[in-house]
Amino acid sequence: MKRSPVLVFLLAAVTLGVYLIYWYFKIYQEIKVLNGRTPTGNSYALDFVLILATCGVYAIYMDYKISRSLDEVLVARGMPPQNSAFVVVALDIASYFTAFLTYIASSAIHQDILNQIYDKQDTPPRLAA
Repeated sequence: MKRSPVLVFLLAAVTLGVYLIYWYFKIYQEIKVLNGRTPTGNSYALDFVLILATCGVYAIYMDYKISRSLDEVLVARGMPPQNSAFVVVALDIASYFTAFLTYIASSAIHQDILNQIYDKQDTPPRLAA
């Protein structure tokens, strides 16, 4: 589903990151529809527990895998990969020193890439209820 990257950033900032729990859940569903699997191969619930258990460190790996999955989708649709993994990981690591604002920025980057994918295809995928 197309979402404004700016709105993703603002909602995440205003809700102190709570919106990102919902956003990541939806992104996992969308990537599974687009790519046939979740970014890490795990369920969102398991990845969420791993994020909590590692005090957020696993989220860096998860964002890396999301970037790689989005690149796979782009290439499969004849679009150039964005190669956002390095930038996203750097932003995620920097988030420990920036009150997690750069972590929110990495979500906006992923949303922008998803929007590019949706712009390329006729209609966004339908998600199971």
